[in-house]
Formats: sequence, structure tokens, C-alpha cells
Amino acid sequence: MANLRVGDEVNTRGGWRARIIWVRTDGTGLYAVHKPGEWAEAVPIFHLPNGAAVPILVVCPPPQYDGNPADLLL
Repeated sequence: MANLRVGDEVNTRGGWRARIIWVRTDGTGLYAVHKPGEWAEAVPIFHLPNGAAVPILVVCPPPQYDGNPADLLL
């Protein structure tokens, strides 16, 4: 994660792109907007250094067979 910067785009486990919008200076996480510029653009989602999405207040989460679809593929 140390090489990611604001503005970088990465793929997600679910197959869409995510744009990095904020990286913690201590390297403990980052925020990304999923599907930037699309009609389904998501609010910022926090990710751990390994790219795992941290769900907050999820009502109906998608199935997670091998991780969350919102996980970043780093």
C-alpha cells in the first residue's frame, strides 16, 4: 500500500475500478471511491493496508465467498 497515492485507480475483487482519495500518513489505511464517474459511484470506503474493505453500517451486504467484492486488488 505504501506506493499508492491520491488519484491512483486500482481494480476491486468485484471487477470495477476504485480511485484512491485519501491515504493515511502512517500507512494504516486509505479511502477510495468505487466506480468513479459512473451513475453507481459509491461514497468513500475505508480499506486496510492489505486492500480489505471495512464495511460500516451495511444493511444488506453482498455475498462474500472469497472476500468482499469491494476489496482492492493490490
